[in-house]
Amino acid sequence: MDVSLYTSRAIIIVLAATMSASIGQDQTATTQNVKTQPAEAYAVYSEILRLHRIEWKWTNCAIQRESTLGNMEIACALPKRNKRRYKAEVDNFSKMTRLSIPLTAGFDTTYNCEMISEREARDAIVAMGAPPPPPTARSGSKRLRVAPPPYQQVFEFSAVGFNTSHDRAIVYMGYYCRGLCGAGALVALQKRNGNWSVDQAYEPSCSGWVS
Repeated sequence: MDVSLYTSRAIIIVLAATMSASIGQDQTATTQNVKTQPAEAYAVYSEILRLHRIEWKWTNCAIQRESTLGNMEIACALPKRNKRRYKAEVDNFSKMTRLSIPLTAGFDTTYNCEMISEREARDAIVAMGAPPPPPTARSGSKRLRVAPPPYQQVFEFSAVGFNTSHDRAIVYMGYYCRGLCGAGALVALQKRNGNWSVDQAYEPSCSGWVS
């Protein structure tokens, strides 16, 4: 038995099962007011999706329509260095991620991503990591065919924290993919000449998660 394989499967399933709890810890007491993200937030999300698709070459995905911090904590957004440089967006990120932010269909439609609920996202993630059923008397020594998960990638995003001029931003992005893989991290971006790009100088206080 490949112990590492089953350990990875367990990690994926545990992460999926705890998505609800991780949202509730910081947001339960502060979700009376539901706000929406500005249009600029979807330009930030879409740039992250663009870079991820270049690396992973997926052709379809799903995005959880409720904002979440995944397994990260708000305090992780504080950078290890250059704290003054990122103060405005960190402060805004801390404020926005305490609210319930519904994500809408403002994402770039060329990425062929479907907006799904938190429950649907959790089910899809479990399907990605669950082992196929064992052989039965009817199937003999052959394993039963299992329908592949409907999505190649499932993404989760937090609300975006902007500075006052909306040319710098911090956001959490997590993704889950077929083959028992996934990761999540805080990302800083900056806007130059009308285009968003990742700020490589930003280093959050906490490292992201990987499975």
